[in-house]
Amino acid sequence: ERVHLAEDGLITIVVSLDELSVSVKTVKIVTKGLVLEETFVKELKANLTNALNQVDLRAVKNEEELSNIIRKSIKNFVFRAIKKNPMILPIILVV
Repeated sequence: ERVHLAEDGLITIVVSLDELSVSVKTVKIVTKGLVLEETFVKELKANLTNALNQVDLRAVKNEEELSNIIRKSIKNFVFRAIKKNPMILPIILVV
């Protein structure tokens, strides 16, 4: 794991969901060990928001399933863009 973090970095995704409407309120992206341009981070956030809007969040069984959706979306986007495979840590807050 240490070697993986040193080579590819870490992306932390904080997603806050509205409990009543079951919709995405905010998405925050924090990176460590990766130097990403601000425009790329904005594209990443837009891609993730789009992916989450396409999913019926009421049908998602648990936070683990939602975390896997987030990981898959981010992993594919980042690998296509910069050919790196960072560790992805989704944090889901229901407010």
